[in-house]
Amino acid sequence: RVIATVVLNGIDPSADGKTGTPRVAVNPGPPLEIRTPGVKVSAKQLRASVPVYEEHAVDADLLAEGASGLRDYFQSQGYFDATVADPVQHNVGGVTEIDYAVDRGALHRLAALTITGNKYFNEKTIPERMIIAPKSFEFRGGRYNEAFRKQDIDAIQALYESNGFRDAKVTTGVTD
Repeated sequence: RVIATVVLNGIDPSADGKTGTPRVAVNPGPPLEIRTPGVKVSAKQLRASVPVYEEHAVDADLLAEGASGLRDYFQSQGYFDATVADPVQHNVGGVTEIDYAVDRGALHRLAALTITGNKYFNEKTIPERMIIAPKSFEFRGGRYNEAFRKQDIDAIQALYESNGFRDAKVTTGVTD
């Protein structure tokens, strides 16, 4: 569904007939409000997480990407078990409202990151390629979300493959 429409109503020619002035009708569409009932999210963070604002359109793919972006945001804030349901869209008084139901789950801290099974690289080579990080002065609750976990798996897999280990497998696990 498109938020705005632009219609060319015609072109008024200039006196010399070489140029013209377009007549355009713009319908900005209904105002859009994206909410997360029961959970506070700043307007700035909503704009960063939900691509509807950037794309200036509302469709199922952008709404799903917004749910994923919000989940990643909450996981990066320490709510590692956060889930975001598919958004509910409705029109109220000429305003399109989109509600994301967020279940943050419990607040966690990534206390430790353990790498096992590595016999080829030294103990610093793998962690320096990772985004996930345990709690520290810099990351007081640790740094984790599902997107980071997938990127780290791909980075470690690529490191092994580029060093000739074509059959290496990377697995992850969490102990709460």
